[in-house]
Amino acid sequence: MTCMNVLSVCVIHKILSYLSFQEAAKLTLVSKTWLQAWLAHPNLEFAFPYSLGDDKIVDQVMERYCQTKTPIEKFQLSISIPVFQHRIIFPQIDKWLRVPLQNGVKDLTCEVYEPSYPFPIFTFLTTNSLRQLVLLGCNLMVHSLSTVTTTQLASSHSLRKLSLTQVQLDNNMLRDLLNCCPLIDDFIIEHCRSLTNIELRNLQNIKSVSISCYENQSVKIQEPTLQHLFYFRCCWKKSPILDIVECQNLIFLQLADMWISEGFLQHLISTSQFLENLALVNVSTRLERFKICGSQSLKLLTIDNCNGLREIDAPNLVSLEYDGNLIPQLKIA
Repeated sequence: MTCMNVLSVCVIHKILSYLSFQEAAKLTLVSKTWLQAWLAHPNLEFAFPYSLGDDKIVDQVMERYCQTKTPIEKFQLSISIPVFQHRIIFPQIDKWLRVPLQNGVKDLTCEVYEPSYPFPIFTFLTTNSLRQLVLLGCNLMVHSLSTVTTTQLASSHSLRKLSLTQVQLDNNMLRDLLNCCPLIDDFIIEHCRSLTNIELRNLQNIKSVSISCYENQSVKIQEPTLQHLFYFRCCWKKSPILDIVECQNLIFLQLADMWISEGFLQHLISTSQFLENLALVNVSTRLERFKICGSQSLKLLTIDNCNGLREIDAPNLVSLEYDGNLIPQLKIA
């Protein structure tokens, strides 16, 4: 016990960062030193199913941060809520989120499982400190852009990464949201069913985009700075609606979980003159001849569990990774 008490605050913070919320809470019973170190940790992570005991502990921790104005660099809240208790816990989540917002949070993750939590998205975009925002299972449709003034939105250019998974938003909300954070360099959007069109343009610094969509969702990307694109589509009936325009700096492209036509793939390759790395994962095609042409820059090719491939014509390849039942004929220089 004495040995644990003589550890520095930095060491205690490092140990606590590897523990779950429940484990860290128990360890703070060791001594006042550990409790004070936990209450002043710059990275807060709460992951638990909703219960009265856990939410009281979170209340105490957040109240301490509010009173001491201790800076919060990273805040992660992951909570599952019984449907009949959402009227009780939603106001508490509002209260908890106000603390990292006021204390200059840089990296915030909010994962709230059913029912969907109405996350105050535009309120967080008005901060100067936020660099990364990750949302899962939240509802953005209940908040309007009209609730935030133009002057406030001028300060929302700090965000660099935005991740939306199973989030409720429509096409207009996605457009407004991206217009409010034009300097992001990493954008992830996965399984947002209420969208019909995903359109990316005028993101001045975008480098990486990851999209997981459904059969009825179309995607258009017009981003000259884009370098990495991950595109996943759960559909085996028809070729995806993906239009890449002015993405000439694309160097990595991964397609997964879809059926494609020859024209679809050749169009993607031809629009990217610097494409170096192409990965096809669980992709089905009826092509008798799978030919990569029109790209002198392609060096790395990965094919994993793809049906219908017979021949690969890629003379400039330096690396090929293939995993499948039928080995295609390879033509190289």
